Amino acid sequence: MNKKIFVWIMIIGIMYVFVGCGNKNSLETGVREMSNDYSVPYKQRGQGEIQKELEINWEDRGVQGDGDINSTWGSSVKENDQYFIYVAKEGIVRLDKETGVQTCIVEWKKQKKHSVILCLGANLLYYVENNKKVYSVDYLGRDKTKIMSVKRLEEAQNDEQYFRPFIFGMSVQDSGLYYATEEGVFVSDENGKHIKYVMDSSKTSCFWGEYLIYQNDISEVCSYNLDLGKYKTILGGNITEEEYQSGSYDRYQQQFVYQNDLYYIKNDKTLYKYVPYGEDVLLAELQGNQYYMQGLCSSDGKLYYTYCEKNGDKYNGMYICSCQNGEDSNVVLLPDECINVAGVIGKTIFYITESDETYKTFFVSNYDG
Repeated sequence: MNKKIFVWIMIIGIMYVFVGCGNKNSLETGVREMSNDYSVPYKQRGQGEIQKELEINWEDRGVQGDGDINSTWGSSVKENDQYFIYVAKEGIVRLDKETGVQTCIVEWKKQKKHSVILCLGANLLYYVENNKKVYSVDYLGRDKTKIMSVKRLEEAQNDEQYFRPFIFGMSVQDSGLYYATEEGVFVSDENGKHIKYVMDSSKTSCFWGEYLIYQNDISEVCSYNLDLGKYKTILGGNITEEEYQSGSYDRYQQQFVYQNDLYYIKNDKTLYKYVPYGEDVLLAELQGNQYYMQGLCSSDGKLYYTYCEKNGDKYNGMYICSCQNGEDSNVVLLPDECINVAGVIGKTIFYITESDETYKTFFVSNYDG
């Protein structure tokens, strides 16, 4: 046999073995690779160092619009150091930050509407499906396990005559898996066992270290120590009967965590940083024709707030503003259809409209934050 022909036969045989193994492994994990048309390619920087662009083109990905992206109770798009995970029409999609490869790791059997909230653990991905059941899979989409259901939560709190705890979010903490429902907060171990009813407040805002921050019915902001099970009022309180009846007391609309510190909105007009043993720091304050302030932070460590503006009785649009080191910068008018901003990833603003079931995106090329 000709020597060159023999060499080519050997090379083709080796390639067949490797390609065959790759396909077999893909079938075993039950995942499906998808088109990468929307991924941003790598670019060359410096002395031969390869570094990818920070921006991913999110337009036309069809990310389902459930929850605030930076909420500790989950949303339909989340990220860790390695992946973006998001909910699309066909299922749950994993997007590799380094390679840009996207893979459908959980595929819906029926193409019907799925309301899904994602929550990322160290080794497992959790998702709440249609507010009724919680499942876990690994990051390859394997070992699907039902962790929790509305029925099991009902059974854990059976002293109520009517009790229907639909699950609208969950969070993974060192002390267990926490479930936010219309009836309050529950906690279980990592396997969904040993369910405990934590509190009857559904106005839970965020986890801050070992504390769960929530609001009570008179707008006081309180903390619940996850380890000790103790409650404490940290904002508001001492409201007189006269103040309560007249409504002349401070109202706290939102609390969220940014870079391990607690922030809050007061009276729809001011953004503060909470200082446990000192005076809280005022970071931003709206002017007379501005209202409905909402705070949010991006995945790359920037702090923002949104607000609406009116000219007399006429609605003048919604704006987003970067707030760094106590100074405002880069005020951007959002699209007219925007009714709420869900979060920011890089220079892409995710927002919600009245008519769409998916997040809409708004890319601001010159937005430095």
